[in-house]
Amino acid sequence: AFAFSRGVRDVVPAGLLQMFSAVELQGMLGGGNAVNNAALADWKKHAEYGNGLDAAHQRVRWFWQAVAALSPAVRADVWRYATGRNQPPDIRQGGCGSMDTKFNLVARGGDKPDDGALITAATCHKQLQMPCYSSAQVTAQQLVRSVEEGLASAESGDPESFEAVQRRLMAKVQEEVAAAGAQ
Repeated sequence: AFAFSRGVRDVVPAGLLQMFSAVELQGMLGGGNAVNNAALADWKKHAEYGNGLDAAHQRVRWFWQAVAALSPAVRADVWRYATGRNQPPDIRQGGCGSMDTKFNLVARGGDKPDDGALITAATCHKQLQMPCYSSAQVTAQQLVRSVEEGLASAESGDPESFEAVQRRLMAKVQEEVAAAGAQ
């Protein structure tokens, strides 16, 4: 964290950084939380599939149809739920194709629809594990529900959640920048 904060101090005056909260600083450094159509196309192009799924599979087609229908901000929530990151890599810097571990969508359960099951995430693998649903509409509903419930539990105060660790890191950077500015 110290090397990062020193690098930030080299570029941004300490007094300017003190004006922002850790969450605001995170947003500025990491960019806004939105997945526009170009980023969505890149995400889809570089996605990988497993457990019997491929790009032509109905489950996959319904998933991408559901994601495309979401607002850019909610798409970013889907991305964060699946990967633990706020947004996909910038297309100008290689986009999703530049990631060592690609986003992947895998089948969970059999081919019998289970409309009550939620889509689960394994963020360390950038993976969504998707049950079989009876329709595109159920897929969309369960995607939104899965993301909302998953992110709510991640933000529920768990001190080891991705968001909590990021907030602590940004707060530490601010403290170190402030301390260096006072010297």
